Amino acid sequence: MKTVTVKNTYDIQLSGKPSVECTTLTESSKEVAVLPNAIPHFKPKMAVKEGDIVKIGTPIFFDKRYPRIQFVSPGAGAVSKIHYGPKRVVEKVIIQLADTEEEATFASYSKDNIAALDRNALVEAITQGGLWGVFKEFPFQRIPNPEAIPPIIYVNIDNDEPYYPESSVYLKGKESLFEIGIMALRQLAAHVVVSKSVRNQSLSNEVMSLVTHDIEGHYPANQPGVVLYHTKSTQKDNASWGIDGQDVIRLATLLTTGHYPKEKVVVVAGALISNPKHMLVREGVSVSALLQDNPVTEEPARYIAGRIYGEKN
Repeated sequence: MKTVTVKNTYDIQLSGKPSVECTTLTESSKEVAVLPNAIPHFKPKMAVKEGDIVKIGTPIFFDKRYPRIQFVSPGAGAVSKIHYGPKRVVEKVIIQLADTEEEATFASYSKDNIAALDRNALVEAITQGGLWGVFKEFPFQRIPNPEAIPPIIYVNIDNDEPYYPESSVYLKGKESLFEIGIMALRQLAAHVVVSKSVRNQSLSNEVMSLVTHDIEGHYPANQPGVVLYHTKSTQKDNASWGIDGQDVIRLATLLTTGHYPKEKVVVVAGALISNPKHMLVREGVSVSALLQDNPVTEEPARYIAGRIYGEKN
């Protein structure tokens, strides 16, 4: 394992740091949303209209430039409202959840099959399953063309950004899926770099065996683009891709189950939150639903959904 030291970093100290406690959100809201306008460098084209009935995994919109890149519904029910902004930009698609939800079924593979899977078949499985958007192509962090082959894929297990999900939380019980996800990435690129913070000493042996680089430094040292800058060997490496550790697990879940992974670990934190912690939630739930069992201690309060730094989510 190589150690990379990143200088001129920042140890950002914000109050309301979340505990490693992780609870599952009790779903009380009957609707979820997808936000096309929140995806950087993306030009969506709708695949549904108001009133359409969708399953979990039904395509909602796709990329005008690369139609194979599609985003799917995290819930099953009726498309109740499509919100348009200036110049008819699609800002939000609301899905009213059905009492009984159906799931779309995609191709599924065993661990051995993934290791031997043809690259074109793997790309097809990921794009059809709605997860191609987890990849970011450098230097502009756009969603890459599915036809492109990156020189390297960078996986960051840790992230120095405040209030970002801790690897000890999202990896717990998912180590085998993480390994399968890395196996799939090796079918997409000639090289895969898996990095972690030097401060992280809690990884299992299974995950540690996959780590290639230890990163020393605070924010933004563990960002994939920063690791790329400090490890690249040729100019061609600038066109590499990046992916978060939790999304590696979601990728493996899609490939092994044949169902869209609608749940993910998020953080609800801040100085005014009564119990800052991690939560396992359905993708697309509202901020008000997240705060229902964990309200703010005083108003007025400013709410930030997504990353505090970097591109919007």
